[in-house]
Amino acid sequence: MVADADQEVSEAREDDNATSRSLKVNGLLPDLVVRTGDLAVAPYPPETGETVQVSVTVTNAGTKASGPNLLRLVLGNPRLGGTLIGEAVVPALAIGQAVTVVVPWSTAGLEGAYTLFAVADARYEVFESDETNNETSVPVRIAESAPAGADLELATLTLSPSTLTTIPTVVEARAIVRNLGRQEAVSTVALYDGDPASAPAIAVQPVSVGPRSAKTLVFSTTVSSPGTRTFVALADPDGMLDEPDGTNNRQSAVLVDPQTTFDLEVLASEVSAPGEVGGREARRDGARAQPRHRARDRHPRHPRARDPLGLE
Repeated sequence: MVADADQEVSEAREDDNATSRSLKVNGLLPDLVVRTGDLAVAPYPPETGETVQVSVTVTNAGTKASGPNLLRLVLGNPRLGGTLIGEAVVPALAIGQAVTVVVPWSTAGLEGAYTLFAVADARYEVFESDETNNETSVPVRIAESAPAGADLELATLTLSPSTLTTIPTVVEARAIVRNLGRQEAVSTVALYDGDPASAPAIAVQPVSVGPRSAKTLVFSTTVSSPGTRTFVALADPDGMLDEPDGTNNRQSAVLVDPQTTFDLEVLASEVSAPGEVGGREARRDGARAQPRHRARDRHPRHPRARDPLGLE
């Protein structure tokens, strides 16, 4: 950057008019993603002492092919002293390509509730456009033995996006549905915008889950009004399935409206050209009248935008 590049100004010093700064352009980058539902345990629930297979799907959602990297499977939060279960190599992935790797897990000596974490590119070998979506987790309960009949469980419900920034917004809700029992479970899963006791379902999907297995259901809904809201997913909402435990059929997720945005709208009915009926009358001296218009805030709930220079 050079000031007075043509040397039109006579200055006391001419040696301080230039400066420079280095700039690194990364260009297109890969983006390794592990989503909710991409981590699965089979059979589920694991029975104490059983060796189960843990599958993890990794997708390159970026704009450039990715190199190989290391996937790490951890029992417990890896940042809080979790126990390493195993590792697997994720091969190079083309743009949009996905791969599923499988890691065996022995549950010998384990029983009760745990959380399983999967971390792609655990050694940070791939330079990515987004490093925050390489990890997912799922709750796991290791049982002494699985129930004899069917038993549905709604393990997780996640929203994407989880924060409301524009209206309308299409929200994707992903639900992991498990059958903990030894018989096939056939029923439905319903999604509600609010409490199921007072709000009708906004979507219902049939579900058939085999013995000791899981499925991921994806719902899509459009949010057209402001405000923080709670979405609820309910398995077997009509109570038609004979289950040993009906208390684990429900999960909820919150869509947060931070109320930090505003929207200005110019109504067509309030804009008119000079001389039109409803607009300003033309001045008699022939000077042009200015069109009349008014901007209206369609989201009055949001705080008024302030002048960043403090000149209001």
